[in-house]
Amino acid sequence: MTEFILALLQKKNKLKLTTLYQILIGKKTSSVLSYAFFMDLLPYLGSFPQLSEAEFQQTIKNLLHDSSIEVKDGMLMITKEQITPSFLDEQEYRAINYFRFGRKDETAWRVIQFFIQQLTTKHPNETIALETTPYYTEILRKLKLDDTEKIKQRVYEELQELFSKLPSQQSDLLVATLSGGTIAGETFYQVFPEIETIKGQLYRASAWHNLYHELLQHNDYVLYRVIKQPFLENLNQSVLMTRMAFLEQQSIETIAQKRRLKESTIRDHLIEWAILDEQFPFTLFPMKVIDEQVFSEDIWAVSYKEFQTVLDFKDIDFLVYRLYQIKRKRESVARKRLRE
Repeated sequence: MTEFILALLQKKNKLKLTTLYQILIGKKTSSVLSYAFFMDLLPYLGSFPQLSEAEFQQTIKNLLHDSSIEVKDGMLMITKEQITPSFLDEQEYRAINYFRFGRKDETAWRVIQFFIQQLTTKHPNETIALETTPYYTEILRKLKLDDTEKIKQRVYEELQELFSKLPSQQSDLLVATLSGGTIAGETFYQVFPEIETIKGQLYRASAWHNLYHELLQHNDYVLYRVIKQPFLENLNQSVLMTRMAFLEQQSIETIAQKRRLKESTIRDHLIEWAILDEQFPFTLFPMKVIDEQVFSEDIWAVSYKEFQTVLDFKDIDFLVYRLYQIKRKRESVARKRLRE
């Protein structure tokens, strides 16, 4: 864990101590989500949900003892001697996205493994199935695939296309764990003993997430249909319900009343939706007056209190301001991608 936290600090140099722990365990309050988004830490949200606070604090103590970091006013700061490139910036780790895929990343891969085994085995009933629980068998039953030979060829082509987009080592790792026909796939530990390390877990997650990212670009693929359910389950279902109601032009007050939730909860849903969805309808919120007067490139680093007092925007409520910050941050990320 020390190597991972140090790698995060090598990316950002300074982070809030308590918020970093909340990011790692996946706490999804609007403040944690926003901080993670603004600090480019969203991909690591929920990366270690079982991490205890005691273990986290011990890791910090170890880093302090090694003089790798310092803590001042609740902020973790990396020492100058430790500012080196982070392994998280290496190609093999860039695809990590626990925020989008983390809750169901292993489940989705197990669905793929089970599907390919059943599709390519001549006599599935005579083979020990990789999965037997209703969750997996129901997913395959609902696919209702008819022409097996045609589907085999199509899935083969889909896998070729998907794996060609991944770094070769990641493709080899995933392929080695697939079973089908007379081939029995190996476990991750057999082909990748480093899986027991934190860095190894992150590497496997990057391979999974890289594959899922590519697959999401092809909703016409058979494999997309295979893991559509885990993809949907990975999303906050309550947020999706709020999204649907809002797009039906229901007000925040109406949505809260109908769903028997606090208005603050609905506002948090809108913030999470804006962070998750690049197509979020920012134009439905009164931001023009802010756009005309705010020129700060890093407006997402300006607190709401400072925004109201120093920039004199007392009539803009917090939700609109937070959404505006998300919009500007998203535009900044888009510009960075173009430069790269």
